[in-house]
Amino acid sequence: MNRVIPPQGNTHVRRSSSAAIAGCVAVGVAGTLVTLGCLLAIYLESSGLGAPRDSGMRPGYTALLIVGALAGVLVPAAACFTFLAVSRPIIVGVAAVGAGIVAVAVLGITGL
Repeated sequence: MNRVIPPQGNTHVRRSSSAAIAGCVAVGVAGTLVTLGCLLAIYLESSGLGAPRDSGMRPGYTALLIVGALAGVLVPAAACFTFLAVSRPIIVGVAAVGAGIVAVAVLGITGL
């Protein structure tokens, strides 16, 4: 007689739905566009285009653009971390790299 032994531990494999994956892709694309828009605005502000004459960079406006650029990376990462069941360490790594790239771009644009 062959006896079937039930497997030990958690055997349920979690998978993400197609809607969750599509939503994360859509939020990621929107976040990329927001980040690029904020970085472009920071570049234009640092070059003097769009700012009042002889005023230099406005610190409050630049700070808001930096927050917007970082939010364009971190909000999609948080949404995907919440709604996707797998690959959470990869999402955190990609978000950290993206935030680092934004920080380097801002430092390069502003010349700090």
